[in-house]
Amino acid sequence: MKLKLAALSILAASSLAAAAPPANSTKTLAVGSASVVLDWAPGWEVETNAEGLPPSSTAFRGAGPMTMQALLTTGPMKDEISTDEGINKLVGDMATRLEGQSVEKKIEVQRIAGAAAHGYYVCATDRAPKAGEYKYMCQGVLKVSETPFVFTLLYNDSGKGDADKVIAAMKTLQLAKQT
Repeated sequence: MKLKLAALSILAASSLAAAAPPANSTKTLAVGSASVVLDWAPGWEVETNAEGLPPSSTAFRGAGPMTMQALLTTGPMKDEISTDEGINKLVGDMATRLEGQSVEKKIEVQRIAGAAAHGYYVCATDRAPKAGEYKYMCQGVLKVSETPFVFTLLYNDSGKGDADKVIAAMKTLQLAKQT
């Protein structure tokens, strides 16, 4: 009887282990001249041929079609975003522009902070997304050391889980150590 219970325990433990979702890992991405590291969820893929990708940018997406797409861009540090207050004001201006075309009447600026990255972001819902467009958008500005990053996150209802992971990953953004 003890042998049977032990065998069942091993079987149950291996079934639970197999059913657990894979853990996030980290990924190093080239974003313009910067090399960054961030948390990376299973199923995300770098878009190597993203159409109309701005210079100094990289894009990635979720596993399913039209679930989630994220864009990370960097550029030179500008005076207006060299301070926390400047970033907050810039993202507040983004919120004001988005309010005219979003479901939300008032878009709240949200703080995002991690060990190295800090900044602000906003999220909005498109009132009338066209076929082939995304329903939700989040956009923000982060600073890591003295390097600014703008992220844009587009997703549909089916990509909500990935979208939450992207916001969490932005908190983990850091410059890769030079070797």
